[in-house]
Amino acid sequence: FFRYISMKYVFFIILFFLIFTPSCNNQNQKIEDIFHKIETEDAKIISAEIVNNNTFNIVLSEVVEILEFSINGEENKEKILGKEFFFPLGRTIEMGERVTIALTYRKNGGNTTRAYFTLYGKNTRKANLLINEVSVKGTKTLPDRVELLVTKSGNIAGFELTDDLDSTPLTLPSLEVERGDIIVIYWNSKTNKEDYIRENGKHTYFLSGNMANTLISTTGALILFDEHDGTIVDGILYSDFSSSDYGKDKYEKCETLLVENNEWYGEPISSEYVTASRVLTRLKGGVDTNTSEDFFTSQARKSSFGEENEYYPYEK
Repeated sequence: FFRYISMKYVFFIILFFLIFTPSCNNQNQKIEDIFHKIETEDAKIISAEIVNNNTFNIVLSEVVEILEFSINGEENKEKILGKEFFFPLGRTIEMGERVTIALTYRKNGGNTTRAYFTLYGKNTRKANLLINEVSVKGTKTLPDRVELLVTKSGNIAGFELTDDLDSTPLTLPSLEVERGDIIVIYWNSKTNKEDYIRENGKHTYFLSGNMANTLISTTGALILFDEHDGTIVDGILYSDFSSSDYGKDKYEKCETLLVENNEWYGEPISSEYVTASRVLTRLKGGVDTNTSEDFFTSQARKSSFGEENEYYPYEK
């Protein structure tokens, strides 16, 4: 009996040293509580999207229990277990329409996570757009404006325009447009101008941006996406080449994104001579080489917001 106890004791001593004694080949080896780490990590969200504009789909990294979810404030506390979920929106939403979703889920270890999503109805008939003219030193009488040229017919619902990747972008509404139409956006103000048909039969539309801030007037950028977190449709970089640091951090983030996506090459467009009445204008016909050569600074009072661009460059 005692011999049995002694042998058992010796066995546990040997086992203890085998498990907890560091290997001579790796003195820096770190012992981790792997099981505790797995227990405390949250389940990761792999993807979250709206499908067919009537269903919210979410995929997680592991099995969780959905405790509650809400769509536009309407709560549902039905408990569901799984890794992938489909929640009906209750109706087919419009292209570009915003949907707010909140979700509470618990993984198999007790951790509970609350996640929030702001998603938009998918645009299934996307137009093609170019940034055509920009006023970055606006006044009350000549406010900051961005003009978009339609190069392919479709709808502009859900397109996003921003000058700051860390702020809320301007989201375009659902609007059917034809090739050659022009959209003028009053960036940080409201416009009472009425849409009209030009002499060539194409439409000009006016939209109120009502953004909280004006466009950066010294060194900045504008980027147009085809949807939220989507593909870059167009972008411009402009600079007055001064030593001022105002807006440069926002500019550099935009520059990096545009260059990485082959949406800009070379130096920015010069904004040295831009004023409220001298604006950045794209060459007539929608010339688009993703370089500063696509734009010029217009003569005073020769900007053409709402009309086809004409070549009237400012000469100092």
